[in-house]
Amino acid sequence: MKITLHLASVLVGLALAGVLVVAVGAAQQPIIARHVPPETRVVGVIPAEWWTFVQLGVGESFTVPLDRSFVVTLTKSASSLKKDGVPVQVMLIGVPDRAGSGGPEYNGTRIVFPPGSLLENPVGSGLSATLWGYLEPVQ
Repeated sequence: MKITLHLASVLVGLALAGVLVVAVGAAQQPIIARHVPPETRVVGVIPAEWWTFVQLGVGESFTVPLDRSFVVTLTKSASSLKKDGVPVQVMLIGVPDRAGSGGPEYNGTRIVFPPGSLLENPVGSGLSATLWGYLEPVQ
C-alpha cells in the first residue's frame, strides 16, 4: 500500500497544529485585572509658563514679584550677587554654575528667594550674572 501526501493536506495539517499551539499557550496566560484610577495627577512637574531666567548686567537689579517666589536651579557668574544688600555666594554653592568650564552637572539643588527680594549685581562685579529657575506662586 502506497501512501501519497498531497501538498494541500500537509499545509492544512501544519496550520491546525500551529493554531493548537497558540490556543494552548493563550489558555495558560493568567488574566490580570489592573485598576486604573479615574484621575491621573503628575507630581513634581513645573509648568512651562513658570520657567524664566534673570540676567543682571553690572549694576542692575531684579525684584522678585510679591505674588511669587523665585526658585533658582542654575546660575552663571553669580558669585557677586546680593540679596537685599547681603552677598549670597555661600547660599548658591550647591546650585550648579555654568560659568567657564561648564561647572558641575545639574544636581537638583534649588535656592528660593522669597517674594519682594531685591537681587543686585554690584558695580564692582565686572560680569553679568544669570539665574535660571521658575517663579512659583505664593500659596
